[in-house]
Amino acid sequence: MYGVLPRHDGSFEIRPFSEELRRIIYSGSPADLSDFTLTIGVVSNHGNWFTANNMNKELLVLRQSYDWLLFLGDKAIVQFVDETILSSSSAMEPVARAFKWSYDGSRAGGTQYTKVKVLLEAHDCLDNYFSSKDAAELDSWYNVLAPEEVTIDELRTELSTLATRTSV
Repeated sequence: MYGVLPRHDGSFEIRPFSEELRRIIYSGSPADLSDFTLTIGVVSNHGNWFTANNMNKELLVLRQSYDWLLFLGDKAIVQFVDETILSSSSAMEPVARAFKWSYDGSRAGGTQYTKVKVLLEAHDCLDNYFSSKDAAELDSWYNVLAPEEVTIDELRTELSTLATRTSV
């Protein structure tokens, strides 16, 4: 797979995709980064996606559709739900309320907790939740499905580099 980067002079830079992606992240010009988007997908096992060693065609397509594709394990999902949505802590009440509002079955529309939309108050709670978590614990929640033969720590490094390089 190759990456193609259009240049302002009308020419194109063509390199192997992973090489071009790393070049843009770590040494690309401000023009290269101006419209750059690193895509990260997160999937979990819905019972029909795959087993650890046998991915179905939908997952194989997803692996090619994102720069990074992460698998969130069942244990991590249970821990997250227990510590947020089902928590008795008043700090997590906005998360539980937004989830229940969206999924209790008595309302049509008006969701407040989906993969696309999260109530601002719940978002703030979730931001605090993830900020307070130990990075090694969060890392253990995920398996990297794409790119191949890399670690979640490499994703963290890429994101940190992009944040530093684009905030100037």
